[in-house]
Amino acid sequence: MHFCLLRLALFGGLAISSLGQETNTGVPVGPVAPMAAPNYTTKRLVIPPAQPEVGPAGATFSITFIDPGSTYTAYYAAITSAIQAAGAEWNRYLTGSGSLEIEVLFSSNPTVTGASVTSGFVRNDGTRDIFEQGAAFELRTGIDPNGATSDVRFTVGTSYMINTLWFDPNPQTRTDPIPPNKVDAISVFTHEFGHAYVFNGFRNGTTGQPPATFMSTFDVPVTFNGSDLFFNGTNASARYGGPVPLTFNNYSHLGNNSPRPGSDLIPDMMNGVVYNFQTRYFISPIDLDIAKDSGLGVTAPVGSNLVNISTRLNVQPGDNRLIGGFIVTGTQPKKVIVRALGPSLNSNGVPVPGRLANTTLQLVGPGGVIATNDNWRTGGQETQIIASTVPPPNDLESAIVATLPANTTAYSVIVEGVGNTSGVGQVEVYDLDQPADSQLANISTRGLVQTGDNVMIGGFIISGTGPRRVIVRAIGPSLNVNGVPLAGRLPDTTLEIKNQNGMTLFMNDDWRSTQEAEIIATNVPPSDNLESAIVATLPAAAYTAIVRGFNSATGVALVEAFRLP
Repeated sequence: MHFCLLRLALFGGLAISSLGQETNTGVPVGPVAPMAAPNYTTKRLVIPPAQPEVGPAGATFSITFIDPGSTYTAYYAAITSAIQAAGAEWNRYLTGSGSLEIEVLFSSNPTVTGASVTSGFVRNDGTRDIFEQGAAFELRTGIDPNGATSDVRFTVGTSYMINTLWFDPNPQTRTDPIPPNKVDAISVFTHEFGHAYVFNGFRNGTTGQPPATFMSTFDVPVTFNGSDLFFNGTNASARYGGPVPLTFNNYSHLGNNSPRPGSDLIPDMMNGVVYNFQTRYFISPIDLDIAKDSGLGVTAPVGSNLVNISTRLNVQPGDNRLIGGFIVTGTQPKKVIVRALGPSLNSNGVPVPGRLANTTLQLVGPGGVIATNDNWRTGGQETQIIASTVPPPNDLESAIVATLPANTTAYSVIVEGVGNTSGVGQVEVYDLDQPADSQLANISTRGLVQTGDNVMIGGFIISGTGPRRVIVRAIGPSLNVNGVPLAGRLPDTTLEIKNQNGMTLFMNDDWRSTQEAEIIATNVPPSDNLESAIVATLPAAAYTAIVRGFNSATGVALVEAFRLP
């Protein structure tokens, strides 16, 4: 998870197993299409050595509609766009290549189902022959196990398509609001691709019993404790903290309603309980761990990161100074530059009124103070700061270059005015080593939110070529220090996200009023109903987040953003 603010942007019961059990929040998840029968002809194939897992997948998708009488031609383009977007989501994470022929059938099914049309032989475990989904076999080996025949079949229920599915008009950005009582089609097809690649098998969904002579790669790590089924793959179990609960009587899915285990998995894209209205689902880390445990090549996604963090507000002494925090995640240290700006601040070339005349900066880590700086040219790092290509424009401003270990407790950045002076200041963090296997994560900034020009203004850049899913939060009434409520906290927050052209993309007052289910699914919903949050998938660009007090209230608030899977 990750938050970045941008300097440039600142200026612009029982498990549901029957489809008849409609819920008031969404549509119950139906059973998976049966896994294709074992394709024993693939046992005779000579499989080339596995390719290095360098990803992303090079899968392409050709789509054919089976629609006698051409009754549903009006939906072809929308379905094609949704399937291509869903396939591209999996391409970001899987390795290998293949040209997958996809067949779309229209039927009276209550929802949408998806599955590989064939399977491929993987190995014999001494008792059974093990097969994987044909689409996964083609990606992994480069061999099409059934020639020109379709590789994946999606069966689309026509009533569900007409009345419930919502087809995103901008499938590349996925930022348009989903209407009430509608289910996101891209999420549905991404889920069904999951079945075509990984989540399918031959075990009985209530007893866990496999056939006598064969299993799927998904079946192999599954166990039954006499009451429930669990996926016991090494990677998935390590992430979940134990065996991963599968949906009772809806095999090849995750999670259950209480009292069965796995209620925390119901927000997952591959859950077998309910798909919520007005919710976008995305491939989760545990979905990818299950894919990896099932034999697919999985790599980290490429193309987007959050970089160049900053927040601007009115800096005052004491508890109302500007306090930022961030985490470095990954396997390698991260080199950053932290800056505190004041006298150089301007808006469209015009100096910001009341700007901080002289800044000081402190960087604090888990072991205490890492570095301090007043004037950046006199702190002993002038050469390094110039080499970063982003030295502060004014000599009275502050900067620190540091290489920080990953996966430690949070780092803090504190900005104050020299001599306890007040004024508008800005804190920034730049990623100076983006190729490193580490990322800035969960950045937050706390300070005094006032009115007019002295609201809290932050920004973030999404770098690279692909979109990035984030949650941005504005926290006020729940703020505390070591469990003690913070004095003077903002009683009610509002949040706005703008693009680099100043156009408002999203607004929120109380977080439960718009994206409640989607925000809960991130596992980081605000803890007070009067706080604000927005979940969005944004293309690579610069964005601004603005925090205000509802009805022009003032007080201390915190703006933060998390990078989501």
